[in-house]
Amino acid sequence: MLDLIGLSLARVQGDLNGEFQRAIDRGELPDQAAAARSLGLTRAHLTQLLDLTLLGPDVQERVLALESVGGTEPLSERVLRPVARAPSWVEQQTLFESARG
Repeated sequence: MLDLIGLSLARVQGDLNGEFQRAIDRGELPDQAAAARSLGLTRAHLTQLLDLTLLGPDVQERVLALESVGGTEPLSERVLRPVARAPSWVEQQTLFESARG
């Protein structure tokens, strides 16, 4: 079973960011806050999910491959925040390894 973080990342990778940006550009949505509301999320949470797109491809693949065990998430989105903000994909890989324990 794919964990919730993997599902969130898959959803974001599915051009969620591009879809909302196009809607904002066309005037269909006034801003990212409206986009978040349309999903039932806060603007902050949507931003956090969109930040997952900053993860390097190797880390994204590894996140998508994670599976929950006995209903327990293997990794939280909160743990991935500093990983996504790392300045290089190499540093992201190091931080990801540390986060996994």
